[in-house]
Amino acid sequence: IALYIGNELYPGQGSDPAGTTKILQQSPLTSPILSLLNQSGSDATKLVYNDAVNPVFDNSGNYIGNSQWPGIIANLRGGNIQELYLSFSTTGTQYMSKLISSNNAAAAKILSYIKNTLKFDGIDLDYEGGDYSTNSPIYPVAAAAVQAGLKLTAAPYWNQPAWAAWVKYVQSKQGTVSWLNLQCYAG
Repeated sequence: IALYIGNELYPGQGSDPAGTTKILQQSPLTSPILSLLNQSGSDATKLVYNDAVNPVFDNSGNYIGNSQWPGIIANLRGGNIQELYLSFSTTGTQYMSKLISSNNAAAAKILSYIKNTLKFDGIDLDYEGGDYSTNSPIYPVAAAAVQAGLKLTAAPYWNQPAWAAWVKYVQSKQGTVSWLNLQCYAG
């Protein structure tokens, strides 16, 4: 059972990560999806968690997030929770795609940090753009994620043949698409 979880697990602004963790670990939830990484609306050089007050990475690949967040994520495992995913919004996916083409080392640094320091099992591409062709940002981000050892999920809502082609592409790179989240809110 997967569930998107927002600011409740990011420290500050009245959130209660310890209380939320306890609730999640006592639930039947197996796969939390922490969402969403967005390109900052106020500073295009940063990826933020949900909004501009939660910066996470800069375009040099440095973690600039709250120092407590890695520990909160590490403590999330337990109970029925088997794996953790970090979701990239449409703008987050576009940000990463542009970073891969302009500074691949910085993009790889971000994905490595997500995998090896934050200990996420995979990333979710909540890409709501209309282009799912091989020119879409979901292709280079998926390839970079597979190279970093991350599993993938995605949230398609139309053009099933294009999403099926993307799944085959990920598999051709020896990557894993854990599941597709049926999107019923943007399409």
